[in-house]
Formats: sequence, structure tokens, C-alpha cells
Amino acid sequence: MGICFDPKDDEKLARGWPNVAQLADDGKADKAAAKAAMKAYGAIDPVHYTVWSRNVLVRFLRAGRAALDAKATAYDDRQEEMAELAQKAAGEGASLGAAEAVEALHRLFAKGTEIYPFQTDAFVYGVESIAGTDAVLDAIAEDIAGVKKQPSSPVSHMAAATGFLLLRASPKAAKRARAALDKAVANVPKKRSSEWEDFANALDLSLNGTAAVRRIAAGAKWCSLDGWRGLIGRPDVEYADDATLVREMVAKAKADAPMSVRVAWLGGTETLAGLSARKWPARQMPAVVRDFGMIRAPEVVELMLSLVGKSSVKDAPMQWFKDHASYAKPILAKSRSSMAKTVLGQLARA
Repeated sequence: MGICFDPKDDEKLARGWPNVAQLADDGKADKAAAKAAMKAYGAIDPVHYTVWSRNVLVRFLRAGRAALDAKATAYDDRQEEMAELAQKAAGEGASLGAAEAVEALHRLFAKGTEIYPFQTDAFVYGVESIAGTDAVLDAIAEDIAGVKKQPSSPVSHMAAATGFLLLRASPKAAKRARAALDKAVANVPKKRSSEWEDFANALDLSLNGTAAVRRIAAGAKWCSLDGWRGLIGRPDVEYADDATLVREMVAKAKADAPMSVRVAWLGGTETLAGLSARKWPARQMPAVVRDFGMIRAPEVVELMLSLVGKSSVKDAPMQWFKDHASYAKPILAKSRSSMAKTVLGQLARA
């Protein structure tokens, strides 16, 4: 039995959520979509958390693909040309075929520059949403198997993304990918730079999950609970499928550190202790309400209660209480919080 209200959400988490790009057909106008795509392309922090407007995501991918055509050799010299190419591509329409999307992924692998890890993830999962998991996993695994020179940061982060692609791929594609990734492991030099170490750790996490988390944790001072793979050399609990290990890692992390809902799913509701005291960036809070709102637990009721009236989430917490009133009411009735009484009153009038 899962921990979500809806078994379909347990299935989403089992397949890697929130490490995926889910498309929403919101009918965003072309001009607004192009502007939003360029905002995501130029951002230094994530703008979208898992769910994207289809029109925006396609333009984001087109912008990224076009930027890789910049002819200057030095990254700093390419900034202006990359921006011009991206801006033009973002305004050219909301169509992108599967073959064209996969080709863009190969191009990113071959010409990847110092983009932020969340942008690499968005590119990989965005192409997956268009071309399908098997096609993307085949493309990345094929490129990774041929790595002979020191890998770039985007290459290592694409290797890290394969761990979640493997959860969604067909058995045949997963088998092909594992064979290709094993070849890449064999090509990693024994004496290696930090770049090679990041690449090796990414492959280890993707291929070996829990065992890799244990190995990396042995030499790390802290772990990641929120899926932030800016430095792959630290253990990311999202790759572990051992509930006991996940709980141990959560207990060792800072009590207010941001946490991914997948960590809670892997470790069970025990990991939710103190959930309402954790801190996330304000821009991420709507996604936090959406994701943790899937879970059936008193700690989630406490989280939603702590967020009622917060501008960053608007009316989402109150809507959650309305949607889950039969579950939340008995918990609210036992609370001494004045806000709990307020919410109960609103539910009674709903």
C-alpha cells in the first residue's frame, strides 16, 4: 500500500517524479510563451518545477538548441551570439519533432557549455516529453558509452538523469542502456580529475542506486534531500530504494533543509517529521504544495496549515483542505492552533 491519497500518484513517484517534465496544454499565447521560454533559458534558478506549458517548453528547447550553434570558441565570447540565436528560435513557433528534439540532445552532449544543472535536467526531461523515454535513454546512453575525454558538467548531469529515465523506460531499452553505461564505467580512468569523479559518481548512482548512495555517503559530509545535483560528489537520496537508508540520511541532514517529495515516498511517512519547519525558496512553494499534497499524512496537514494565507501559494493550501476535508477535519479538530479552528470554520461553510 502506498502513502498517497491516489494510487496513481504512488506510481508517478515510483517512476521518478518530480524528475520529469509534465506538459500542460494551457493555450499560452505565442508572444507570452516566447517570453516565458527566454526567462527560463536565461534563469540562474529554476522557474518551472516539473510542470511546463507545452508552448513554453518547446520554445525553451528550440532556444537551447539554437544557442549551441554559436560559432565563437570561448564561452564568454559566445554569450551575446547564443542569446541572439536563442531569442530568434524562441519566437519561431511551438513545433518540434521527435527526431529534431533527440538531435538537439546529441548536440547538447557534444557541445555542452557551463549551463546550470537544472537546465540540463529540463532539457533532458523536456526532450523525453516529446520523443519518449526510450528514445532519449538510447540517445544519452549511446553518447555516454563513447566518452573518452574529460566530460563536461552537462555530460555528467545527463548521466545522472539516466537513473530516473531507467525507471520509466521499457525493459528492452533499460537493458540496452545499462549495457552502454557499463561500457562508460569501464572507460573512466583510475586516476581521475574532479570532472571524471563527478561523471563516475553520476553513473554509479544511476546504475547502482542504494549501493552507490552508501559508497558516496561514506566520503561526504552531507547529503542532498532535494534533488539538487549541482555537485554530484555528494549522495543524493533520491537514488536510494532502501527505506531504512533513506530515513538514516534524512535524520543526518539539516532539519530545515528542503526535501523532495520522492525522498518522503522512498523513506515513508517517518521522513515527514518536522515537515512544516523545512525551508524552500518562495518560487518553489506552489510545487511543494502540489507534491506533498499527494501524501496522506498528519504532517502534510500541518504543512498546509502553516501555509494558509501565504502569498507565495495563494489559495492552494485552502483548496487542499477542501479537496481532502474528510481526512483533514479530524486532525484539525485535535489541534490547538487558532488557524486550525479558522480552517475548520471555512470547511463547515464550504
